Amino acid sequence: SEQRDYSEAIAEKIDQEVRTFVNEAHDRARAILMEYREKLDAVAKKLLEVETISREEFE
Repeated sequence: SEQRDYSEAIAEKIDQEVRTFVNEAHDRARAILMEYREKLDAVAKKLLEVETISREEFE
């Protein structure tokens, strides 16, 4: 157990802010993945076929 120099109320606010940051980052990551889903699927399919691709093939 760590010693902290702030109240339980402040600890709860910190936890809430951290949860907000994590949830926002998660939502943003999902949005990016969905935006590029078709490209990601195409890259995954190609990698399953050949295992490696060059930078030029990737672009």
